[in-house]
Amino acid sequence: MSLFKIGEPTECSVGTSCKNSITTIGKARAQCCDCRLAPDNANVTSSHWRPVSPRDKHPVIEQEKLEASRAKKQARFTKRQGVDRNRRAVGKRAARSEAAVITATKNSGRSFKDGDFTAAGMITLDNKDQSQLINPVVRLDELQKVRLDAQRAGNPIGGLVLRNKFGVGVVVFLEKDFGSILGYLTEKTHDQQ
Repeated sequence: MSLFKIGEPTECSVGTSCKNSITTIGKARAQCCDCRLAPDNANVTSSHWRPVSPRDKHPVIEQEKLEASRAKKQARFTKRQGVDRNRRAVGKRAARSEAAVITATKNSGRSFKDGDFTAAGMITLDNKDQSQLINPVVRLDELQKVRLDAQRAGNPIGGLVLRNKFGVGVVVFLEKDFGSILGYLTEKTHDQQ
């Protein structure tokens, strides 16, 4: 209750349903002077509304709850509208294309600079999703980067997996690295015979 009462306290329109109103507990103990819901209390921010029965509702509080709910729904709607569905789809396709070749550690290449995944225990591969192109384009700087990533990971060979807009993937190596792969396969074939 305020120490600075000016004039007589007045209760709100539903004061008869409030435990802290003049009607319920009398003028001496009523908290209507300190309640923002009472008339003539424009600068008061606290609310002392306590319903006598759980069924009792204050129209101002109910209206505020309704407006807050509408604002929350509008914010969720605005957030959904702001989502770039094409960008999300590209990200999903990229994740699927990595998983289609070999199970990869999520963000491994970005975090540890060791490519996206390792094949045959000796080949570091980096997945590049070229979802806007029908014919994948090889960028030699990306190929050089994955070769350096392979060296950091302790693998002799690094290559790119390029995936086009239809999900078709091709693997790209330098000619020298491809020769090493063929040499390894030829050696393994001779060992098995």
